[in-house]
Amino acid sequence: MKISIFFIVGLIAAVAICSAQPDGTRFIFWDSVGQRVTITYGERYEFLWRGADPDNCIIRYIPIPSAEKYVLEVTAAPITNKIVKIARAIYTERDSKKSLVKDVEWTEPDTMLYWHYAGQKQCVPFGKKVNFSFAMPDLQKYYMTYELNAEGYCVQLTGIYEVKSLHFTARCQKFIVPDPSYVSITYDESVKREQIVWTPLMNGNWEVRIGTVAQGCISDALDQLEALQNQSEYAKNLKVDKSNYSPRRTKNKNEKFQ
Repeated sequence: MKISIFFIVGLIAAVAICSAQPDGTRFIFWDSVGQRVTITYGERYEFLWRGADPDNCIIRYIPIPSAEKYVLEVTAAPITNKIVKIARAIYTERDSKKSLVKDVEWTEPDTMLYWHYAGQKQCVPFGKKVNFSFAMPDLQKYYMTYELNAEGYCVQLTGIYEVKSLHFTARCQKFIVPDPSYVSITYDESVKREQIVWTPLMNGNWEVRIGTVAQGCISDALDQLEALQNQSEYAKNLKVDKSNYSPRRTKNKNEKFQ
């Protein structure tokens, strides 16, 4: 199988390439998971999959500090055996900013959003019941991420073999994703001291936010989790690592708990 991707770059690791073609294009052969090549700017390359399976691999980009180069690495695709239920509808409350993501459509939606390709991004305003319609036949190959903003949620459709990059720029910013292993995280210098919190949602997705509720951040995922933890059956069957446990202390005015 051959997949072609072109880069205006230059290559140092000769073990993975062959001689240049008349137009200057050189080949990178991907043979196995974990293989790396170092890239610099200035030349053109074409990828050829030889031993590695492109349907079960992703190519990771690793920048090299203080150099006009980066590394390309073949890694195994994340969670290939997990079935992700793609949303069919969404509604977000204006006041609380809590979101309801549904597996079935609203019977009387306010509007419809149509999805055609991975990477497509559309925004859902507060207070609107929105149904989703998909042009792609195999929805198990896609998932959705949600980003809260001042007007509602921006929703992006992503391929299941792609790692979604979440970039935090302000305290209390949050995303909803299907699983932690589907994402990588970057952040601005201004929020590098803030706490990043992962909280599971009842529908199997995860909320990831920067900042705590003690700092004023809103988290419907935390509300759901606390309600579940208060159920006696859950608490009775909960396993606790006693070597890393101490009873919860009463919070005083000078303490900030998550």
